[in-house]
Amino acid sequence: MKQPTEKIEIDHNKHLLKFEDGTFELHIGTTGPIGADVYFFDEFARLTGKQRRSPYFWTKIKKIKFD
Repeated sequence: MKQPTEKIEIDHNKHLLKFEDGTFELHIGTTGPIGADVYFFDEFARLTGKQRRSPYFWTKIKKIKFD
């Protein structure tokens, strides 16, 4: 797991994690045990994947394809 170099708080439910290689993750939290949706972006700010995280499970990263 990569270690973030910077965390940017947007509000109490959203934050960005920036990494040394230029990639970043957007975490959008929800209420209750649902957890958060995590969106992965490359160094050019293109969406590359999505994942659901909760205290009980993490789903596999779903690769995003644009047709």
